[in-house]
Amino acid sequence: ILARLGRDLPIVNLSRLYDTGSSRTLRQQVMQVLGARTEPEATDKLIEIARTGTDPQLRQSAISALSRKKDPRTMQLLLELIDR
Repeated sequence: ILARLGRDLPIVNLSRLYDTGSSRTLRQQVMQVLGARTEPEATDKLIEIARTGTDPQLRQSAISALSRKKDPRTMQLLLELIDR
């Protein structure tokens, strides 16, 4: 259901849903939707999760979603993470 609804929800609402979501499953689903969206704000949220997230599994999922995007910022982030 979230995948279908997520196509129409503004990115700010998806970001808020991720931030307030209490379950890993919900957050994972929000990230899948963000990974499929083409707006720069969706990529921004995934980058934020990859950089500052506290759940290693969710950070890994964000990095995975970013690696499939065709956004130059994702390559920069991936190189930064490798250099750590």
